[in-house]
Amino acid sequence: MKNNKFYISLLIIAIISSALILVLQFSKASHLINPYVWLLQAYLITITALTYYISSKGISENLMDFQNFVMASMGIRFFLSAIIIFLYIYFIKAESISFLSNFFILYLLYTGFEIRSVLINLRAHLKKDKSK
Repeated sequence: MKNNKFYISLLIIAIISSALILVLQFSKASHLINPYVWLLQAYLITITALTYYISSKGISENLMDFQNFVMASMGIRFFLSAIIIFLYIYFIKAESISFLSNFFILYLLYTGFEIRSVLINLRAHLKKDKSK
C-alpha cells in the first residue's frame, strides 16, 4: 500500500514539474530550458521509481540491511546520472550550461522527494517494530 502512495505522489510531482517546465518554455525565460528537458524528466521519473523500489525492498525484507539497499540505490542513481551528463557533454555539447542546470534542478527535486518518502516509510516500520 505504501508503494502505491509513493507512485501516486511521484505522478503528482511529475505533473507539477511538467507544468512548470511548460510555463517556462512558453514564457520569456524559454532560453533557460534545454531542448532535452523532457527526456531528462522521463529519465529522472524512471530512475526515482527504480531506486525507491530498491530502497523499499530493503525496508520490507530486513530492516538491518536497509542501509545497504539505500546506498546501492543511491549509487545506481549517481552512476547512471554521471553517464548521462558525460554523454551529453561529450557528444552534444550544445547548451551545456542549460542542460546541467535543468538536470541538477530536476535531480534535486526527485532525489529530495525520494529521500522524504523513504524516511516516512522507514519511520512507519520503526514504529511498528518498537510496538512488537
